[in-house]
Amino acid sequence: MLQNSISAEDAEACVTLQTKACQSISSPISKLNHPQQLEKNNVTSVQLSNMALKGMSLICLLFIATSVISISRAQNPLAFRRKHLTLLDTIDHNRCNSEMRNKRIAMTRDGCKKLNTFIHAREEVIDATCTMGKVHVIKGQEYKKSIHKFRVTNCRLSGEYPNDCEYMAEKSAWKYIVISCDQNDRPVHFAGTLNW
Repeated sequence: MLQNSISAEDAEACVTLQTKACQSISSPISKLNHPQQLEKNNVTSVQLSNMALKGMSLICLLFIATSVISISRAQNPLAFRRKHLTLLDTIDHNRCNSEMRNKRIAMTRDGCKKLNTFIHAREEVIDATCTMGKVHVIKGQEYKKSIHKFRVTNCRLSGEYPNDCEYMAEKSAWKYIVISCDQNDRPVHFAGTLNW
């Protein structure tokens, strides 16, 4: 489950960023500290300090916001396994619906999830794609393409109701999978499948 709190690393990076910003801002301020220069520009030392602090705060807030956005877009290995791994031999319409509900995949913040792909394989076999897969680029983003095909089943949305989603299973097929991996070479995002 994603957390909205900022990690210790992000907080430390923010303090470092503030320190660097302070050093870069203090240099021009010290040059303006001559009374004639301040009088000429009608700016006091206190006003300059306040402007510098506001600038550092904005930089820090921007850094934190960017960190939170990048964290929220990524999944984690547990979420990947829950959403995409199955040891079931087959998935029919009934099994599609039960898997989507039981694994809490169906409902998203935007309503029913339109499509979910289940990969019929063991965890360690899929993990190998992160270390042995070929680099595959989609819209400038690097992913890993599996070196062999996996049997996959798509559960596609067929009906959307106020508090329920109905799914139909598409026929299973053998396809290459395309995934993104974390720094520990664990799958975190399913990007799609390829026939070739």
